[in-house]
This record gives sequence, structure tokens and C-alpha cells, in this order.
Amino acid sequence: MENDYSNIIGRKFKPSFSSNIDYFEIRGYDEKRKMVLTIAHPKEGSPFDDEIEEQYLVAAFENGDYRVCDRPFNDGQEPTYVITNPREYLDYPRVERKVAFDGPCCARCIHRFGRTSNSEWCKSHFQSERCYRFKLK
Repeated sequence: MENDYSNIIGRKFKPSFSSNIDYFEIRGYDEKRKMVLTIAHPKEGSPFDDEIEEQYLVAAFENGDYRVCDRPFNDGQEPTYVITNPREYLDYPRVERKVAFDGPCCARCIHRFGRTSNSEWCKSHFQSERCYRFKLK
């Protein structure tokens, strides 16, 4: 059984319930006592050595009390991606919007697609030679 745990030293798992422990890291196995040796990383404070009985650990994974996490946080090994617009799907092509108002002033106007509350205003001024908003000549 010790060979099984020697292959997964360094693996991390975290509780799926509310806990003060952020995640655990496997550091070994005690064959005599059938204990999995871990390092507990609390949300606040310093990490400390801990041990969990193997039968309870296996049962906790079966019940869903613990789940495997390969990387609980970014430790600088990989770049971090921040998506600022949750409605923007990166794997879908961007849909081109049809321009509703295409006068010389509306080419720079945020209402040129006719989807805002000011679309009526845009309808009236896009024909004018001089735009009130941008003071174009």
C-alpha cells in the first residue's frame, strides 16, 4: 500500500464543505498505523503536519467530502488569465453587429448600432452636417 501513496506524494485535495483548511497535500503513508500523512494548509496561518486514517480518507472521497485539486492557487508556474467580461466567450467568434446609423457623425457614436435608449437621438442627428456631440465640421 505504501507504493500507492509514494506515487501521489505532493498531490493536493480540498474539503468540499466549509472548513478552515484550504487544502491538504499528501506527504507520505505510515504502513504500520495505516495513516495517510498530509500537510494541512489553513486559510489563515501556517501549514502544519496532519494525518488521516486511510479508511476515512477513502470514504470521504467516495462520499464527496474531499475532492482532488491539482493546483489550488497559481504558484507562478503558469500565467493567470482574468476574464473581465463573463458574457464574452473566448471560443466563439464575435458576432458582427449591423450599423443602424451610418452618417459621418455616427461612425464615432456609441449609439450607431441602435440598441440603446438614445437611438432616437441618433436617428435625428446622424444626417446633420455638424454633430452636436463631437463638433465635427
